[in-house]
Amino acid sequence: MATLAGLRRAREQVTVGGLVLLAAALLTAESPAGAREPVAVQPASRTLGTARRSMLHKRNLPTDQDILDQAQAAYIRGERQHAIDLATGIAEKGGELALPAWRFIGLAACSVRAYRLATRAFGNLMSVDDQEALIRACKSNGLSFINREFVEP
Repeated sequence: MATLAGLRRAREQVTVGGLVLLAAALLTAESPAGAREPVAVQPASRTLGTARRSMLHKRNLPTDQDILDQAQAAYIRGERQHAIDLATGIAEKGGELALPAWRFIGLAACSVRAYRLATRAFGNLMSVDDQEALIRACKSNGLSFINREFVEP
């Protein structure tokens, strides 16, 4: 392996291989007695690729809360079906955000008069208060509630 002195002389001709050698030389620790102790070094391409992939992986995976926030933003923009689709993915997955997702789906379904979807959401709401709020919202959007189902009048 080249020494730092050798690398300094060749600095005018910097190449990728030279940079790898420089990195390896900098990562090699020298003890007080002058003996060289190698430090474990992974190839630069593997290290950079792994770091880059993990950063992209973390950046590209929204949380369930992020997806519900996107659903609400889509609803506000008027993209009702897209909003319902986003929230349905969270609701069907289960977990702690399933109930808020079903609540959102029910209210969104009422606004587009999707009575079957509103009925499905109603069945997944455990709170009487949530169920009554959904009934009121659907009635205000022209749906009727008969025998625990929403129907078109």
